[in-house]
Amino acid sequence: MILTTLTLKSLDFQNHDTAESAKDDYASKALIPIMRRYFSIHQDFKYNFFLGDAAYDCDDNYKYLTKDCSIVPIIPINSRNSSSLPQPSRFTDYGTSLCPNDPSLPMKFDGITREKGRVIRIKWLCPKSKNTYENKTTKYIL
Repeated sequence: MILTTLTLKSLDFQNHDTAESAKDDYASKALIPIMRRYFSIHQDFKYNFFLGDAAYDCDDNYKYLTKDCSIVPIIPINSRNSSSLPQPSRFTDYGTSLCPNDPSLPMKFDGITREKGRVIRIKWLCPKSKNTYENKTTKYIL
């Protein structure tokens, strides 16, 4: 618990509407520095699994635990990270997802999203949609 206090001391909690929102955001960002510090102190300790609550559900944590630590993460999916939009269930032979509304059509690449404090994401669009640029913003038309 001392490590958590040291790591979170300098974070700004005033940018959140609720305590729950702040807890989820900072818990997901605090895991990697806490684990690095823990393993630097306890270098002989080896673990096979990490059991965490849904607040730790983010791509950076999964990548760190699996790639850097060779630990299997057991973390429930956090509903704030999931979407109510239809999700693709099938893929082409090249790994491109198929449109959830028309599985005969592969989704089309629409660039990469970079947002402050978030994981870089690849954007895919319905193949029937078109994007237009108005007033320096992109609008999508089906």
